[in-house]
Amino acid sequence: MKWPDVIKSTNGGTGFLKYSDLDTNSGYAAVLYSGNFPQSVKPGKMAMMGLPFETVYPEAIRNELMNKLLTFFNTPVSASEKSNEIPSNFSLSQNYPNPFNPSTTISWQLSRKHSGSHVSLKVYDVLGNEVATLVNEEKSAGEYQVEFDGSKLASGIYFYTLHSSNFSAIKKMILLR
Repeated sequence: MKWPDVIKSTNGGTGFLKYSDLDTNSGYAAVLYSGNFPQSVKPGKMAMMGLPFETVYPEAIRNELMNKLLTFFNTPVSASEKSNEIPSNFSLSQNYPNPFNPSTTISWQLSRKHSGSHVSLKVYDVLGNEVATLVNEEKSAGEYQVEFDGSKLASGIYFYTLHSSNFSAIKKMILLR
């Protein structure tokens, strides 16, 4: 079977995302449903995808897909400018996307209490070998993010660590080819 994740649109479903090299008569990668569902008294909406959303690349296509989904669900979208507030905590966020291929974004916050501290952000493989140093310098309070390119690494689990004078955090990420 060449396309195990193809979805046929039935019962009023609408094909929403197609594979570039597959005829839509065979099915779709995603289907939208709108209306009454069995055992329900109110109409509803559902989107069904035959693949994980985070595997849609490039990012521009994934963003376009998200905008179409938000429109389908009548979800208002707005963006606001980041405030100039200084973070109250030192924190390390989960990378996005995760799993990733080949790059991902790692974000962290440095509080005023930690301002001016030497900060290091490093990536390690599962054996504890350092594979990249992303940051190794003094930083002032604020929000930061850095792009990690894993294009020269093998698929697998990696860890990234953030260290300052009195803070340390570690997170896991997955490079999936």
